Amino acid sequence: MASSVTPPRGMRDFLPAEKARRERVLAVIRDTYRAHGFDEIETPVMEDSDRLHAGLGGDNEKLAFAVMKRALTSDDLKAAADPLDLADLG
Repeated sequence: MASSVTPPRGMRDFLPAEKARRERVLAVIRDTYRAHGFDEIETPVMEDSDRLHAGLGGDNEKLAFAVMKRALTSDDLKAAADPLDLADLG
């Protein structure tokens, strides 16, 4: 059974006017790349750290950036044995 995925809070929202401008710019970029033979893909910006470091990514796991947990205290920082203990996203 698949586990549920909860997106991280605090991601930026775009209102309609700004979203429309961004989409027009992205359309020009997409059309230009397609004209030169490129195909488009989409991947998540962030993922749960446990999934990123599950041993399935090979050397790619070394390329992931760790995103620190929110609301860490100085005690949490002192108690961490491994810097990855302070991260829950990557």
